[in-house]
Amino acid sequence: MASDPQVSWAALVATIAAMPDVAARLLADHVDDGTGRCRGCTRGGCGTPSARFPCTLSALAAQATARTRLRVVR
Repeated sequence: MASDPQVSWAALVATIAAMPDVAARLLADHVDDGTGRCRGCTRGGCGTPSARFPCTLSALAAQATARTRLRVVR
């Protein structure tokens, strides 16, 4: 991975975009629990949502899905 965070983020988005089933699973698992927390990101051992929604994985998967859709539309 590159040391530039924007390049690293773009590389992760591209990697996830190449695996639409992974992106779909991330979007299905990492959802708002109704209190502004991510249901998929929990504190270890207790299952309590800890990260604010949208979490990093949700954001990556959403961008990857959007990128895939743009490729299909073009």
